[in-house]
Amino acid sequence: MQRLMGVVAAVTALGLGPVSCSSSSKKQADLFSPSALVAAASGLESQLRAAEAAWPAATAADATPEARAVYNREVAKVLDTIQNSRLGIPWEKPFTTPKYTLRFAPGAINSPLREIYNLTEAVQASDVPLKNASRRIEGAGLGVACVTVRQRDTEIVKTSRFVPPNGRWLPSNFLIDFSEPGMPEARFYNTQTAQTTVLNGRQTPLAYDFTAGLELSLGSKFLKKLGLSGLLNPAGAADNAGLFMTEAYNPQRIPVIMVHGLASDPHIWQNVMNEILGDPVLRERYQLWYFLYPTGLPVAGTSNRLRLAIQAAAETFDPEHDDAALRKMVIIGHSMGGLLSRMQVIDSGNDIWGSYFAVPPEKLDVDPEKRKMLRDAMFFKRSPYIKRTVFVATPHRGSEIADLKIVQWAVKFIRLPLDLANLTSEFAQLDMSFFNPELRKFKAFGTRSVDNLSPQHPLLHGMNNRPLTVPHHSIIGNRGKSGPLETSSDGIVPYSSARVETALSEKIVPAPHSCVQHPQVAEEVVRILHQHLQSK
Repeated sequence: MQRLMGVVAAVTALGLGPVSCSSSSKKQADLFSPSALVAAASGLESQLRAAEAAWPAATAADATPEARAVYNREVAKVLDTIQNSRLGIPWEKPFTTPKYTLRFAPGAINSPLREIYNLTEAVQASDVPLKNASRRIEGAGLGVACVTVRQRDTEIVKTSRFVPPNGRWLPSNFLIDFSEPGMPEARFYNTQTAQTTVLNGRQTPLAYDFTAGLELSLGSKFLKKLGLSGLLNPAGAADNAGLFMTEAYNPQRIPVIMVHGLASDPHIWQNVMNEILGDPVLRERYQLWYFLYPTGLPVAGTSNRLRLAIQAAAETFDPEHDDAALRKMVIIGHSMGGLLSRMQVIDSGNDIWGSYFAVPPEKLDVDPEKRKMLRDAMFFKRSPYIKRTVFVATPHRGSEIADLKIVQWAVKFIRLPLDLANLTSEFAQLDMSFFNPELRKFKAFGTRSVDNLSPQHPLLHGMNNRPLTVPHHSIIGNRGKSGPLETSSDGIVPYSSARVETALSEKIVPAPHSCVQHPQVAEEVVRILHQHLQSK
């Protein structure tokens, strides 16, 4: 076992590998007993009374930060009481005490909870520690900054299959309006949509925290587990793969798709996402998506899954083909994710097929369905939706790490899905003249993702033969060893493999291969996204 873990470490060096991350979400309490309900209702009433007393000063035209702080503190207590006990009542039902009836309003203009009964929990942002982001993006105002959680249940999948497998975690604000005596109205606002609301006829700032939601959603144990299992057992992780959105689709905002690398998961993008949300202009103009996939599968097949997922999202949200923002997407890929991104913005020609086969598809004597699968993965046109690409530590010409004997030994532990394993068995029955001679250097015909990262693999040669069709940028890590830039490396991918001669810009970051969380990477992405807004 110790040897195997060492091998896993060697293989995951090609990506980021598993990184410790955990959720700070509160554990749900059991429903209260009758006697506990009485005590909780009494506590809720005293909290509502205190919040009501603080309401006039907190919402006055000349409200001071101190007055709002008093109100917010009492409202936070109410949220905790409801969240921790629920009082045995669903979220959309009124909460009744001897004096008050606390109603919930699910239809606020920028509310994330139009179907409030599906709310799983609401976590105060102040209870979420900062772990992966370099800074907290927050703002002062009325109400309590929190994270509202909606699990990916059957109902939400009916309206959007692009909700992440671990649910949707939105930056929100919890506020109680005491304008009507004795009938307080509780509201949740989606602060990612707007950071103000109208109260007493005046625009009022809302307290917000964008970082807490990212910490909880991208720091979940679910994603961490999928990073490693997706490498070693891709078939088992396939059900949770797909293109996912961090918020509900907005036709006015340009999608930014982020693609992780080998043995990794989307949490690596947290700091980049955080800085995008921290920029008021970018926050209003972009929406954040990510592609989650099992990284043990071959690059050509996975890139086709990404291509189909983007097409499906476009057909779902823009059936009339008149959404301009959807046709101005930006895709950002780290390491192997950069290769998947590259495959979205090239036309295959015959080069991708030719990297594996020496005969045309019709002469390949395999099961017709499998032949179609190969055709779909290796003959394609560039995505019409993506208009800019950012490559981060991407091995365009491979990494010699993939050729190390210990890594090649470890490749045996990657269990190919049954259909792909059967296909390689069929290949073994064919004349070797049907294949690109370069594949003889690889086992299983070079179908595993780690093999695709070898400088000797013909797939990389085929990809580099195809011109990039959109503006593109490179962000390259440099671990700082002495010598000229041309011979430098991030420890995994050498500069000579990561650079693209036609890139509009090239940013060298003083960091190893796991550079995505380095502040300079986020700064460069922010710069590029601003530049993209100026393009036609």
